[in-house]
Amino acid sequence: MKKLIPLIPLLVITICCKAQLNDSTETDREFKRNKNGLIYSEEDINALRFVVDSLNLTFKTCEIKNYYSYPQAEAYKISFSSKTNNLKLVIKDLEQGITYGVMVSRYSSLVKNSDSNFLVIKLKTNPGFYKNYLSGSAYEGFDYDPTLPNSQQDLKKGNWYYYYSKKESYREEYTLDCIYLKGDFKQTNIHPSYSRLIQYVDCLIDTSTLILLRKEKDDDLFNRFSYESSPLYKKLNAYINKKMHFKRGDRYSYDYLVEEKVKFVKDSLCNDTYTRSTLAEIADEFIKAGIGEDGLEELVELFVSKQKALEMKRNRVVYGACSMDQSPRFHARNIARLAAETHSWDIFLRSHLDIMNDRFERMSDGSYAWGSRQTYLKELEELDINVLDLLFGLSLRAENVSENHYFGTIWRLGKALCESKNRLLFEERIMAMMKENQLDRYNASLLFLLYNSYLQFLSDKTEANKKIDLIKKDIADYPEFIQPAITKLKPQSAN
Repeated sequence: MKKLIPLIPLLVITICCKAQLNDSTETDREFKRNKNGLIYSEEDINALRFVVDSLNLTFKTCEIKNYYSYPQAEAYKISFSSKTNNLKLVIKDLEQGITYGVMVSRYSSLVKNSDSNFLVIKLKTNPGFYKNYLSGSAYEGFDYDPTLPNSQQDLKKGNWYYYYSKKESYREEYTLDCIYLKGDFKQTNIHPSYSRLIQYVDCLIDTSTLILLRKEKDDDLFNRFSYESSPLYKKLNAYINKKMHFKRGDRYSYDYLVEEKVKFVKDSLCNDTYTRSTLAEIADEFIKAGIGEDGLEELVELFVSKQKALEMKRNRVVYGACSMDQSPRFHARNIARLAAETHSWDIFLRSHLDIMNDRFERMSDGSYAWGSRQTYLKELEELDINVLDLLFGLSLRAENVSENHYFGTIWRLGKALCESKNRLLFEERIMAMMKENQLDRYNASLLFLLYNSYLQFLSDKTEANKKIDLIKKDIADYPEFIQPAITKLKPQSAN
């Protein structure tokens, strides 16, 4: 997608130093909302809507691109476990090429679980991938599997692959996970109607754009801002301390720009030449070094420019210390807000989608923290994006998409669709898609996972259970490989 020249002149807005960065009238569990009920102002929404209108018109004239699926092979998955049997005889039979049927019959007492509708997906050769194969099913989902090799070793039909774990002090059982490839890898063209959905993603999201301009090394995960790295920053802080009549040891006489200092600068140093010039110098210094902190960037936004503050944030990587650390989401929200205010469409949409998909690095991420992280789908619907097409496109996978193509996180997209004003249309479309049987098994399974996620996140559990009963009643209308996943759907109970 080519870069767009803004279609309307940007409004020049005089910023009062005492003005709040967000004209908020209410707060939710995460981000403050503006008077329009959104996390972006009405002025910015209107400006971004012009860009979306242009993109939608361009998309209508685009020639349909031919996408093809990832190579995929049908497989069996069997897991064995025992507290007393070391499973070595099972491994011996595997290595001698025992058939699936004989395996299940001979060791039925040791089988923990099995899946005859398993799928193995071959990914592109890419050093960035942790593994080169995914595996899973329409009910369990897909992930990297330790059972499969982590190289581009060719997996072959009729071969067993396994992962063995010994009984240890911290592990009560011997375990053996096995995958048997019952078919060759196949690759198919994706039907044009679905290719069009994938293409819509690349139309809206410039694949040449990156949000973060700097990537930190693993040993720099917590190398966040330190005043010791900038004499200029220390001088500015000392200058502010003097203006506030702080003495060494006084409260807030710290070496950092704490919230009280930031507020003082905004209220009392609006026309201070030294503060303005020093902030501009520090901004350039910190951009080059890839460091920063929120208080300083807030002042740069007000006293230097929003563009400079946005650049600072894009050069700073924020990691979450744990699942309750919201700093990566707030950092992304600030990037999205500044991108909206400067009408930087490509940065805005990617950053907002990262918030929706909760795509951030954390040291740990417990499920108990997921509930409070909202998806903010309403903001996209207000932009007149064809949201259902976008979310379907984000859910589908193709091997020959553009580099840096944006793939959505299925369970987060399902949660977002629960908030859509077009829920009924989504239900109608996805039920028809699953019944059409025009997609490869991997993508068809992803659509079922999307619908399953949607059901799980519906707040009205009675409504969700009616939909589960309906899909089970019509199970014969769905492809055979989806039917086992449908039978596993369980009624939901109110929390």
